[in-house]
Amino acid sequence: PKRQRFAIARDAKADFLISVHADNHPSKKLRGLTIYTLSAKASDKEADRLSKQENKSEFLEDLDFTANNTKDVSNVLIDIAQRSSKNTALILAKDFHKCFAQKKVGKLMTLRSADLAVLKAPDTPSILVELGYLSNTKDEKLVRTFQYQKKLAQALINALDKYFEKA
Repeated sequence: PKRQRFAIARDAKADFLISVHADNHPSKKLRGLTIYTLSAKASDKEADRLSKQENKSEFLEDLDFTANNTKDVSNVLIDIAQRSSKNTALILAKDFHKCFAQKKVGKLMTLRSADLAVLKAPDTPSILVELGYLSNTKDEKLVRTFQYQKKLAQALINALDKYFEKA
């Protein structure tokens, strides 16, 4: 469950939450690896479809910035934290996208943004990596191969290395 993913990342004091998924789509023709970051407005129709498909569970009620703050102040603090996390996540997503392109990891789609529950932790920069579409025969075969998994893992490591070199 998404709530547990946030709790695990928060408890571990993680620098990032990188959620790795494999998508499904009514159109068997759609394929490709996609990286998502959080946005209140979807970047395109596919991002909007995915955000509507996701479980929209709320998690902000679990955050307690301070017991004495009013609800409005807490909302402002959450907004500030989330804005910073979104900016950091976008930098990391761009590094991932560049490394995936360099490693030629599958068919690479453009960066997308959507209102996805898994990306909403305000205190942990979060990205979602869709490995491909299991509804597409080519993508499904690719996702199952050790060679693709190894390329993907190496690209992820390279992107993280690149990000932390800049930090």
